[in-house]
Amino acid sequence: MASEIDEGKLSGMIHEWDELAQSVGGHSDAALRGSGATTFLRGGQVELYERALESEVEFVTSTLTVKSSQRVLEIGCGNCVFLSRLAASAGLAVGIDLSHSMLCHGRRRLEREGRETSAHLVQVAMQSLPFKPCTFDKILLYACLQYVPSSELDRVLRSLGEVKTPDGLVLFGSLPTRACLAHRRDAFIQLLRNAKRSLLGRPLVAYWRFPVDRLRRQLEQAGLVVVAEGTTAYNFYPLPTTVATRLRRHYERRRTFSRPFSSRYYFLCR
Repeated sequence: MASEIDEGKLSGMIHEWDELAQSVGGHSDAALRGSGATTFLRGGQVELYERALESEVEFVTSTLTVKSSQRVLEIGCGNCVFLSRLAASAGLAVGIDLSHSMLCHGRRRLEREGRETSAHLVQVAMQSLPFKPCTFDKILLYACLQYVPSSELDRVLRSLGEVKTPDGLVLFGSLPTRACLAHRRDAFIQLLRNAKRSLLGRPLVAYWRFPVDRLRRQLEQAGLVVVAEGTTAYNFYPLPTTVATRLRRHYERRRTFSRPFSSRYYFLCR
């Protein structure tokens, strides 16, 4: 129930997500390149980002294999780059996000791609899913679980198990791993940024990096059965580029878990 969430905390989360949306919410939309949303991506970086994102979309769609008789839910749908593709093959597609700004980006994408009637958007927190039990056959959380406060993670995971069908699948994608050297550096940068936010009186950003083994246990404790897992992205900071390129080719062929360099992980659960 929505009333179970602390109103002050919810207000801060909405402000945080709207702030994030205004800066990066549409950075993969070609139509928004002239709007200022991509000023942080210079030169050819937008194209590189979009190509990388396209491979992630292909990974998501091939992993979930949505059928026309199935109902799909994306949590933290943002600009709907995944939801739009999933809606093309689903019987019903629903996307939720806490940020109104993010949903505006998403609605524009759905209209642009002719999916506005096949996908439905709802502004709600993932901690209070307004759906009946056993509603969805496939559920996607891509790059959003890390924003859930650790004290609320178990409740979120259990609610996912409730709204999915008994044979349904839940894909947790783009999970940042704590062991990765690049994320250790980013954690220090985040600490400095939160110190600045505190001085300016702005809400702090909670961004978690997961120990893979611990998250696997939490998923199982919440009643979710892990059926597949693996690395989806590597970051070879601080190695030289030539060495990093060779290692990336080696690891990507095998999709293995290398603690110092596995920057993004996924879990597929039933």
